[in-house]
Parts: sequence; structure tokens; C-alpha cells
Amino acid sequence: MGRAILIFICSLIFTLGPLSLTEGWAEKPPNEWETFVNHYRSLVVDGKEELARRMLDQRSADIEEYVQTLSERDQEIWSRLIQTDGKAMEESGVESALTFLEAVSSEDRVLFLKGKVNELTYLVKMSEPENFLVQWEIIRPTLSRFSDQQEIMFTEQMIHQYTIQNSEMTQNRLIEQLNLLVKEEEADAIIWTILTVGGSILLTLVYVGGKKYRARSIIRHRLKDGNS
Repeated sequence: MGRAILIFICSLIFTLGPLSLTEGWAEKPPNEWETFVNHYRSLVVDGKEELARRMLDQRSADIEEYVQTLSERDQEIWSRLIQTDGKAMEESGVESALTFLEAVSSEDRVLFLKGKVNELTYLVKMSEPENFLVQWEIIRPTLSRFSDQQEIMFTEQMIHQYTIQNSEMTQNRLIEQLNLLVKEEEADAIIWTILTVGGSILLTLVYVGGKKYRARSIIRHRLKDGNS
């Protein structure tokens, strides 16, 4: 239970943290499913697992209705995540499904995924490999959906090395690889490139214009002095 509490606390911290950093940029209504998942996790952390499960059961029809609006690929992933073969769903399985629900419904998916990667890197540095592996299995289906598959494969290799030999070197290698899983959207990168280049050009024009203005002012003053 202590391991579950640690994981849920990490999820709350690294989910709410990025949101608080960006709330000043734009006023947006809260994401319905993000709010629901955070409420669920808060109940679990408070030891109210039965109440959390009842709340989840009550919203299951609404969740399924929302999932039907997603792509076929996302619907297939969701179906696999909630597949229980008639058995009660384990808490890690619930968390994995809810993490995927958060990701597909997020208005800023890159920011959300970066928050999840931050959870993993925190556990690499501050916890035992066993706790990291639990969280990796929870987050892996979501990261696999939105990350390059080759990077996922390299990450699995780094994880294997990390679990065999938990050293500063294997930790740093794993953290470096984890940070490669989430890349900025191509459109965002283009926008930032345009803004950066455009800003540089504007600053250059202002600087050159200022130099020319000062030079012309000096020349005018000299001509005026010469004519007086």
C-alpha cells in the first residue's frame, strides 16, 4: 500500500505542477477527465479506495461514451487496458487506464507527457528500482502510444541495465533516455523557430536603424556647426 501511495502522490504532484505553471498564460475551463482522475487519486491517497472505486463505476458509462469519440487505435488501446477477463481490476491497471484517459483528453499532451516522464525520473533518483518499475508499467502504454517506438525500445534496454546495476551511471543514462521519449510537436517547433528568427531579425533591424539614426544626427550636427 505504501508503494501505491508513493506513486499516487508522484502522479498528483507532477500532474498538477505543470498546470499551475501554465494557468497564468490562458484562462481555460478545467479538463473534465483530468479533474475526475485527480479526484480519484486523492481518494486513494486518503485511504478511501472503496469510495474511489464507486466513483469510477458511476462514471464508467460516461468514460466509455467519451472513448467512442477517439480514434480506432486509441479505442483498441483502451480496450486492452481495461480487459480483466472477469477478474477485479488491480489498482495499477486502473491507474494505467486513467493515465491513458488523461493523455488522450489533455489539451496540452506534450506538457502532460513531460509531467509523466518527470515522475519517472524522480523515482529513478529518489526511490528504489522496484517502485520505478511499477510506475513504468503504468505509464508505458501511454508513452508507447505517443512516443517513437525505437526510443521506447532503447528505454527498455536502459531500464534493464538500471535494474541489474543501480548506479549513478545507469541512473543518469536512463534519465537521459527517458527525456528523449517526449518531443515537442512539429508545429510548435516551427512556431518557436519563426518567433525566434523573426525576433532576431526585428532586433537586428532596430539596432541597425538606431546606429544609422545616430550617425545621421552626428553628420547633421557637424554640417550645422560648419555652416555657422
